[in-house]
Amino acid sequence: MLYYTIFQVISSQVCYTYLMESLIHADIFFFVTTVIVIMLGIILVVILIYIAIILADIRAISRIARSESADIADDIHMIRSEVQSELRRGSSVIASLVRVIRGLFRRRKSRINKG
Repeated sequence: MLYYTIFQVISSQVCYTYLMESLIHADIFFFVTTVIVIMLGIILVVILIYIAIILADIRAISRIARSESADIADDIHMIRSEVQSELRRGSSVIASLVRVIRGLFRRRKSRINKG
């Protein structure tokens, strides 16, 4: 009976030690896992903050580009109208020059015919 009791005590201590070591390993695993998950969460939050800042900058740039492109379109429309008015005026100037040159040649012909 003494042998059986000592065996029970020793086996229960071994079993207890084995179980406690397993629990200690599990606790260490869960602690390390928790720390890693928290670190990854913090890193993910930082990355998301940077992405939000970048997207805000892109939105501001696109607003500026949109307003500037509207201004450029207005400027091009104004330049086109000015060029068209200049061409109309220029074509009338060219037409006037052509008439003057034709008139000079007609006068010469009429002078030659009279002379």
